[in-house]
Amino acid sequence: MSVQKRQSVVGLRILAPKLEKFSHRQIEVAQTWALQFNVPPSQLTSFIDTYLSSTVHTRCWCVALPSTDDQTRRLLARIGDHLQYFDGHQVKACKIFSKDRVHKRKPTAMVAQQLLLRFEKRWYADVLLTSFCKSAGERAKALSIEDLGSFNRRGFDWTASNNRYFNPRTRFYLKQIGSTLKQFCQCLDQELLFAIRSAQCPSPKLYNWLAQGDRKRRLQALKAQPVLIPLLVLADQWPWPWDGQQQVYMNCPWDELQAWRPYWSEDRYLISAEECLVGRIADAGLPLSDTLAWLLQAPRAAVRYLGQQRVFDTGSALTRISREGPQGPWHRLLLGASLGNRRPLKKAHWITLFALLDKIPYQLLDQTQDWNRLLSGCPTDWSDDNWSKIADDFRDLNELFNNVDESDGPASGEALQKLKSFIATASYHQIASLVNGFHLALIDIREALDAVDPQTRTDSLTPWKPLLYSTSTPL
Repeated sequence: MSVQKRQSVVGLRILAPKLEKFSHRQIEVAQTWALQFNVPPSQLTSFIDTYLSSTVHTRCWCVALPSTDDQTRRLLARIGDHLQYFDGHQVKACKIFSKDRVHKRKPTAMVAQQLLLRFEKRWYADVLLTSFCKSAGERAKALSIEDLGSFNRRGFDWTASNNRYFNPRTRFYLKQIGSTLKQFCQCLDQELLFAIRSAQCPSPKLYNWLAQGDRKRRLQALKAQPVLIPLLVLADQWPWPWDGQQQVYMNCPWDELQAWRPYWSEDRYLISAEECLVGRIADAGLPLSDTLAWLLQAPRAAVRYLGQQRVFDTGSALTRISREGPQGPWHRLLLGASLGNRRPLKKAHWITLFALLDKIPYQLLDQTQDWNRLLSGCPTDWSDDNWSKIADDFRDLNELFNNVDESDGPASGEALQKLKSFIATASYHQIASLVNGFHLALIDIREALDAVDPQTRTDSLTPWKPLLYSTSTPL
């Protein structure tokens, strides 16, 4: 494999006179990246020109638009391949494509106003309000790749060996994005911005929700429930209680919400309200704890307890959604808040609870109705070291389900139903005893098989007792 050599800047300028507009140092840096990506000598000048022409502008700018109202400030900003717009009340964004030909450098206010009219029907809420998020990092990485032009299609730009290029370039663009967002956020409603930052949920959807309707009451609702309110606002679908016996959605005790009750059409398609129910609750001045408890079918005391918890302890709405998905990320929080004297009190307690729930098999999660009964006899303090053993015992229940599922015979289906029926009302100690008896039964079965047919070689699956239990026998 031939190693490419660095060419002199003078020679490159002779080959491509258009490089004269760039400094000696700029050309040297561009040639360094060309050698990093093994650009062929025939395409070297083209790569240098593409890279330097792209890096002249950061493609991050913010422009204040003219406004007739002195109290309302409108803004248009570009952050990579997205435009962001603040109309004085709400924030919006749209994606930029190559055919759109959007200005790379900061335009004047009049030019930005004309640019705004071109994207009038393409706005949607995907705004960046902070550079400390995954989306900002992805845009910074995209800008770094865009600097390579058509040379980024080779597939080698994502390898770890090219971090020498991508790491500093990504950090550079993150600083540019952060600087632009700082200008953008300075013109937003500072009270609303402070509210969503206090809830550790700098989401444009939450900001727009606060800006709509009764501003004062929505701020009060967010302050009262800094975790549940953002979770419900950011959820994909609003919750509504379901009557399993009648197979219909329940009637709401409050007339103000009854009009938003989902229903089934004649074609059996679900019709649900598009407006956020939490906004209707706040604007109508309904009792927040009571309505949330009814919507989520949770104890009112659990809802009130979550409102008293710090966001730092429970984890913010964005944290819960990223780990549990946008469908129902409030279930684990409400479960922990309804555990009576086992309620988590601080961050370490919530972490232990979430770790326990992660190890519980889904069959047990689905069957369990009374969690206080399931955890009866367990420590009441989540700082107790025994919780790690309890979590492991619950995880061992997976092995029992797997063996029953994989077994053949007429009794296997009946055994699975009996097992599910048992764990639905069993406590932890009963389940731990069942799992321990299952492990002992496996050893007896393997020993019996070996006695009948030694060729079965079940020894490879049998625990070595001296290794596990003996401390005096030399190994």
